[in-house]
Amino acid sequence: MDETKELPEDIEDTQVYVVVPGQNWLDGICVAPRVVRQFVAMPLGSGYTVEGQKTGKEKHGGLRIEIIASFKTNLRTWIKYKDQSLNAAVLQHRLQYDRLDEFETAREVGYEVGDEIRMCPQKTLELVPCTLTDMI
Repeated sequence: MDETKELPEDIEDTQVYVVVPGQNWLDGICVAPRVVRQFVAMPLGSGYTVEGQKTGKEKHGGLRIEIIASFKTNLRTWIKYKDQSLNAAVLQHRLQYDRLDEFETAREVGYEVGDEIRMCPQKTLELVPCTLTDMI
């Protein structure tokens, strides 16, 4: 490993990190202003690893990577469940105008403990007339 490798001039415009779920950054050691190193490679037992500096032991080493499958979006619609009397017309209106963003947290939406939400299919509901015999 070449310890004296110079950083490219255009390093400020390059993404040199990986964003993973549940972790918005990778930790490293600042070795100079605007230069962070040692994300992965340091020999175990050398005393230079982050693990060694934080715990005083170098037992595990390595880098943990979590690989998750992407999920399909817009398969469902979320609305705040305000009352029990949610008829089809009200539901249709709320699905169109009161939808929740599935990428927002409860705090971002403004929910409090005890609030309820209802999940509905993304496709618009079809109102089809039926008789009692259709329901048996």
